[in-house]
Amino acid sequence: MPSEPHPQFGVIVDPAAWASYEPIKLLPEVAAIIDCYRSLRIGSVGNGWGPAPISWETIDAYSRLTRTRFDNWTLNLIRMVDSIYLKAARDRAERQRQDQPRG
Repeated sequence: MPSEPHPQFGVIVDPAAWASYEPIKLLPEVAAIIDCYRSLRIGSVGNGWGPAPISWETIDAYSRLTRTRFDNWTLNLIRMVDSIYLKAARDRAERQRQDQPRG
């Protein structure tokens, strides 16, 4: 029997299907990029209106502190993933504003 819709994502999760779920095993390179992005996102400061883009200064500081040298492909990927994250955050905030009672 399906459960209630997820409050944030609005989908109905089938408990039997969820129980049979096997997590995806990531390639080490993909896992490293995800860990790097998470660290950069944690180090990025919001601007009072929600999350701000990861700045080049944050990337530079991370690179110097961790002695990580990024190639252009990785830098572009980080910025692209960040753009997707920011759009999702804006869309979520807009949905929450629309759901609030007006008065």
